[in-house]
Amino acid sequence: MGSVSMGMASRTVLVVDDERTVKRLLEFGFTRAGYEIVTAADSAEGLELARTARPDYIMLNLATPRTAGCEMLHAVKADPATAGIPVVLVTDFGRDYDIFQGWLAGVSAYITNPVNVEDLSTLLQRIESYRNAA
Repeated sequence: MGSVSMGMASRTVLVVDDERTVKRLLEFGFTRAGYEIVTAADSAEGLELARTARPDYIMLNLATPRTAGCEMLHAVKADPATAGIPVVLVTDFGRDYDIFQGWLAGVSAYITNPVNVEDLSTLLQRIESYRNAA
C-alpha cells in the first residue's frame, strides 16, 4: 500500500509514480509546502487510494506499471466520487497526442519531467483559486 506523510497540512496530494526518486522528491517538496502526501507505486494502487483517501489533488505519471496512467485518469473522471479531483499529469512524454488525450480526459494541467516542486505548488494554488471562484 502507498505511504502517507502526516503533517499539519490542510490539503492532500496523491502522487502516483513508479519512480521512487520522483515520489521522494515530490513528497519532500509538498510536505515542506504544507501538503499531506499519499503515494502509490502504480495506477491500480493510485485508483484505490483516490477512492479511499479522497485527495484534494492527484499527480499522475502516465507511464506506470500494471494499469496505464490514462486508464486511471479515465476511471477517476468517470467515478462521481472522484470526478471533481483535479489531476495533473506528470510525465516524460511531451507528445502532442498525449497532451491532447489528457485534456480530453479532463486533466487540470500537464507537466513534463524534470519536475520543479515549487512550480507544482504554485500550480496547485492556481487550481485551488479557480475551484474556489467557480
